[in-house]
Amino acid sequence: MVEFCREAKEATDLFRISGEFNYLIKIQTASVEEIAELQDSLVKLGHSKSHICMKNILENRVLL
Repeated sequence: MVEFCREAKEATDLFRISGEFNYLIKIQTASVEEIAELQDSLVKLGHSKSHICMKNILENRVLL
């Protein structure tokens, strides 16, 4: 997964997480078609699940 994300130009972040899946990949694309292409290439690594962010509410908040 790490090597896949290093090579994928769409991948901006990779997180190791707990739960049903082991990784969370943050991607950025210009179209839904590009997301589908990336998902097609992920199939060889196993089952995956996708969520699409519709709006950024709060990001990079500074904690005091």
